[in-house]
Amino acid sequence: GVNTVYIVVSVNESYVETIKSPEIGEKFGEDAVRVYESLIDEAKSSGFAVIVILEYGVETDGGISKKVKDVDEFINEFSKLALKWARIAEEHNAEFFSPINEFDQVLKENNLDTEEIIEKEGEFYNNLLPKIEDEFSGKIFCKLGSVHKNEVFNVTGCNIIGITITPSRVDENSR
Repeated sequence: GVNTVYIVVSVNESYVETIKSPEIGEKFGEDAVRVYESLIDEAKSSGFAVIVILEYGVETDGGISKKVKDVDEFINEFSKLALKWARIAEEHNAEFFSPINEFDQVLKENNLDTEEIIEKEGEFYNNLLPKIEDEFSGKIFCKLGSVHKNEVFNVTGCNIIGITITPSRVDENSR
């Protein structure tokens, strides 16, 4: 049966945590943090293992955008958030932590080419993961997107790597 649940922490363009649901309305910043903490605690008390994963996205009329104003600023600000959430995940006894969901897709949506994406993503993880290990004792989950279906990714600090490949993106050469 199911034994592990994701708690996906939404982060907006101001690098602030957000959560929106019919039950609680919309919360931002520390109000949202408290809601996420209670969700982690509730999952743990129900016997689930927990993966805490950060998700960047900006609501637009057309859905969710991963566009950023400045990629280097994004990396700096998101790194700070990842360390904050590594501490929170540790405090609430989460088993797994992912500093960002599909960072390659953020870079891709901001018009970086594949080589730049692999380079920036490698730098991000290689700089950040040792710091996360100082804050979080569980398993570090590196959640990658479709850029990685045919690309080598070398990060030694990941305990678990997940790659999203949807059927529409699978070709005969990658089977």
